[in-house]
Amino acid sequence: MPKKEKQPHGGSLNRYEKGEPIPAKNKKKSFALLNEQLKAEGYEPLTKTALNIAYSLLFSLDQEKIEELAEDKTQPLAIRLIIQEMTNENTSGKAIQDMRNYLFGTAVVTEKHEVKHKFGADLDEDNEEEYI
Repeated sequence: MPKKEKQPHGGSLNRYEKGEPIPAKNKKKSFALLNEQLKAEGYEPLTKTALNIAYSLLFSLDQEKIEELAEDKTQPLAIRLIIQEMTNENTSGKAIQDMRNYLFGTAVVTEKHEVKHKFGADLDEDNEEEYI
């Protein structure tokens, strides 16, 4: 137990003995606690490689197997959400686009713009060399 040493300003200092453990002041955040708890229960974090493989396998399955997996409550929520997005008529195109972008990255598009601009009000309009 630390000794409390009074200070002239009215407060006090906690003086610990050599080798005495100092209690942690900051408690662990909720995500850190949740992560520790889930890891202790045997859950593993999702890796990019595992997600790539899951996407690839899901896109190679037939409709019956996809519907079966969508209803299976033992599957991870992320997989069921991906399947719901894949099978929804309004979002299936976006799901394929998102999968392509995630696996292969977005395409780099370069555009070249030419702009003609005059400097100064007294430049001759017929002289193209004065344009940039």
